[in-house]
Amino acid sequence: MKSRLLQTYLMVALLSTALSGGLYGGDTSHRAGKLSRVFKRGPEQALSVDLRIGTGHLDVGVADPGVLFKGDFLYKSIPPQIAHELVGNKARISIRVGSKTRKEKEEPENVDFSLSGLFKDESILRFTSEIPITMTMRLGAVKGFLELGGLRLQSVSMEVGVSQCLVNFAQPNPETLSLFNVEAGVGKLEMLNLANAGFQHLVFKGGMGSYVLDFGGELVRSGEVDIEVGMGSLTLYLPEEVGVRVEVDKNLFTALNIDDVYKKGNVYYNNHWGKTSQQLDVHLEAGFGKIDIIWK
Repeated sequence: MKSRLLQTYLMVALLSTALSGGLYGGDTSHRAGKLSRVFKRGPEQALSVDLRIGTGHLDVGVADPGVLFKGDFLYKSIPPQIAHELVGNKARISIRVGSKTRKEKEEPENVDFSLSGLFKDESILRFTSEIPITMTMRLGAVKGFLELGGLRLQSVSMEVGVSQCLVNFAQPNPETLSLFNVEAGVGKLEMLNLANAGFQHLVFKGGMGSYVLDFGGELVRSGEVDIEVGMGSLTLYLPEEVGVRVEVDKNLFTALNIDDVYKKGNVYYNNHWGKTSQQLDVHLEAGFGKIDIIWK
């Protein structure tokens, strides 16, 4: 048991070092193969995406018209696994990068503590903006840029491990995003222009990382936000021109910085709360750490 815990702690430390180092965009001569996949649009009226990335670089964006999915991959040892099927009028796409086969999983585990294997894979993924999408993402040790703006997202579930990721909504979501669920571990996660996501309910759970949630963009509908942060640092950028209420549940070890608001108990209001058609209702639960709330 102690050996296993020691291995886990060492791996987290090594991954954190790699994320903060200069591995991004480094030498690609060690990679063993390239793979490309393109699925054209067909009769499907909706798309379900299941994306699992173990380690590597990830780039997500919008596909060209008439394209359901386009993926370009660079990999060192294990080829990506891409599956596509049509069930009724709904397409399903499953993507696995860095996943082992069943036989490899059954072999005895040998832990490699070198950094040479980290970020060995690169994935450039493009998805259609022409039909509604439900998306599930599980990211391990990943450096990523995810431009989700313009995609017709109806549901998003995102798990981020020891990663460094930037998620952006440069364009408004044409659909109603009923649930946007994010779980973030160790590392750095920035989410920008979240008002453009068009969410009804956003749930964010953070561990020991550094997080930025920027609610810039245009808030086209009222949204509910539940945030839970353990021992990390969180910066919230909240819109000044719409009604915002922030309910804070914290302990004595939480450093909270917020200004230019009305306060009643543990609830903070801006000047526009109750006066605008679209409002943002935030519930924030914090353990140990630092929280900065900035109006923009």
